[in-house]
Amino acid sequence: MKENPAYNLLRDKVLALERQFARSSKAENELRRKEQELRLITDNLPGLVSYIDPSERYRFINLGGARWFGMSQEEIIGKPLKDILGETSYAMIKEYVAAALSGRHVRYESSLLPLKHGGPRWVIADCVPDIDETGKINGYFGLVFDITDRKNAEDLLKESEEHYRVLFEDSRDAIIITDGEGRIIDANKAAFNLLGYSKKEMFGQNMGTHYVDNSQLKALRQRMENYGFVKDFEVRLRKKDGTEIDCLSTANERRDAQGRLLRRQGIIRDITRQKKMVEQLNHQILRNQLILQNAIDGFLILNSEGHILEANSAAASILGYSPDEMRELTIADLEATSHSQEGAGGSPRDLCGGSDRLEMEFVCKDHRKITVEISISSVEQDGQELCFAFFHDITERKKTQQELLKRERKLKIQHRNLEEVNTALRVLLKKREEDKSNLEENVLSNIKGLVFPYLEKLKQARLDRNQMMYVSILESHLNDIVSPFAQKLSSQYFGFTPQEIRIASMVKEGLTNKEIAEILGTCVRTIAFHRENIRKTLGLKNKKANLETHLMSL
Repeated sequence: MKENPAYNLLRDKVLALERQFARSSKAENELRRKEQELRLITDNLPGLVSYIDPSERYRFINLGGARWFGMSQEEIIGKPLKDILGETSYAMIKEYVAAALSGRHVRYESSLLPLKHGGPRWVIADCVPDIDETGKINGYFGLVFDITDRKNAEDLLKESEEHYRVLFEDSRDAIIITDGEGRIIDANKAAFNLLGYSKKEMFGQNMGTHYVDNSQLKALRQRMENYGFVKDFEVRLRKKDGTEIDCLSTANERRDAQGRLLRRQGIIRDITRQKKMVEQLNHQILRNQLILQNAIDGFLILNSEGHILEANSAAASILGYSPDEMRELTIADLEATSHSQEGAGGSPRDLCGGSDRLEMEFVCKDHRKITVEISISSVEQDGQELCFAFFHDITERKKTQQELLKRERKLKIQHRNLEEVNTALRVLLKKREEDKSNLEENVLSNIKGLVFPYLEKLKQARLDRNQMMYVSILESHLNDIVSPFAQKLSSQYFGFTPQEIRIASMVKEGLTNKEIAEILGTCVRTIAFHRENIRKTLGLKNKKANLETHLMSL
């Protein structure tokens, strides 16, 4: 049978369609397989994989990404990016989304609000535009990874570095860091102050150039090579101005896996002042030891039980022992009796904790008893109480004091006797003064009562001129005797003669030199001479003071 061309053509087309269908099914199956593989890969990625279309809607999201939001993939597909992220988080990445949809490959880091499975998160994202052969942007692929742990670690590292830098800069000790060649690559302010250099001057210098003694540098490096570190290694450094300082160095070093030296870090403390103080202290200790050993007072160091730990030469000499023999004794071995001025007991423990000054009786090696004055103070050293005792022999002083007490008692007795004698004398003198006063009163009374009346009668009698003059003289002399003024003159001014006292009394009464001369039976010149003496005795010489007025004021 002849073949039909139309049939053959149709058959060929059918066969071609069958082959094409088979290829298409195979391709679809391959595509489906690849999609499954891709989904399997994306679903197991630790981050978020998504595809965002131009309308900013999710067209694809992997399983891990859906879990970020606490949702299923089906709940997210087709939803706007803004709805899934939230307004605040969306606002943080909005500009990056716009850039990716404009055809730019964008990479960014951002902080997102808390997601369903945790707190605030830091992410790093890659947005890769999907551009076809015509240049059309169909969307973008988003690859987002959680870097919260890394950011936290970075923050902690940054905080630690800042804390370290603060400690580094604020340290009072010098801190110097050198590289493998010994060049200074970092240092703090204290290091600049220690060596006297600026930061610019110091960086790049070889640290070894600052060591005074090269052997110290070699020993330091050798120890670090052996142990990897050194602690409180004493070195001597030279400052910029040439000053040498003593320092303590604590340092360590870092090496790589091959053992190559990478860097050294050292802390340096200036101990120059402390060393000088120690030297001065040691010098003072030696000086004090020499003073104590050569002191004239005895010195003992006792423990709390009273055992003698140390004794100077004076203590041994006073008590008749050698220093070595003294160290075999206790204070109780020396003590005979004790009596403290503060009332403390005499036991060794009481001595260490009692009065700071007391008197005691010590027994010497030759059994002599001596009295000592002892001063005691206690200190604590290495958990042990120690007593320092200074004493000196006051035996002779005590004997002298006793003798002085005896003499004092005798003098007190003599004093009392003298007081009794003086009391008796005062009584006698008082009696004498009373008798004298009574006698004077009797004399004055008799003169006034028995003599003056008769003088008045004589003055009224008919007497011649000479007789009258004698009567006047007699009256004047009697007035001198009874006149309080005359008595005052004679008691206050011992330089007056009896004649001058009489003349002074008449001057006070207003008599002239002539009148006084007639009464006393002498010449006016004599009266003037006496008046001048009276002025001189009264301190009126070469003064304009009136003698009569002055006498009236007395």
